[in-house]
Amino acid sequence: PIRWTVLAADAYFQYNPQAGAPPGYFDFTDFDWTSGETGPLFGAFGRVILERDGRTDAQGRATLNVPADLSDKGLSQIYTIEAALTDPAGGQQVAGRVQVTVHAGEFYVGVRPEQYVGTAGQPVGAQIVTVDWDSRPFPNQRLKLEFFDHQWNCALERDPDTGVNTWTCNAQDTLVDTAEVATGADGQARASFIPP
Repeated sequence: PIRWTVLAADAYFQYNPQAGAPPGYFDFTDFDWTSGETGPLFGAFGRVILERDGRTDAQGRATLNVPADLSDKGLSQIYTIEAALTDPAGGQQVAGRVQVTVHAGEFYVGVRPEQYVGTAGQPVGAQIVTVDWDSRPFPNQRLKLEFFDHQWNCALERDPDTGVNTWTCNAQDTLVDTAEVATGADGQARASFIPP
């Protein structure tokens, strides 16, 4: 008898520029830092997504097919797959574990601003790069960009239950502009917008 357990944790792409890829920092994560959602906390290997019992065959082998469904995630995942068996002779449990990255796509998109402070009415640019899983340029990709005005609306409010003043913040995003670009043979492109 064998007991399979599969756990999933968010995978964050580690950009390590290879030949032809631009050096420096690019943001490859599409994470909403203002969502306020931290979700439940799990251990280092993430949450359990599958548990199944099975049996080894006559050669002592067993196979598990794991559906790689990322439809409810915005990030690639690291699946930790564990098989646990009990030694029939001594009753001792033996386990093996492997980790597999489930990528959300064939390539990753990185963005970095050309400046961190812009002026109304003046173009603000961004550099874009598309790279494969090994940080090599992934050329000739058509991308749609959306530029947002992100505003924090914060106020000091009194908590009715405790009577203590605390800061509460609500974020508001307003679409300012869109653009379509295609990365070149080097996997790079540039886009800009004019803030109102």
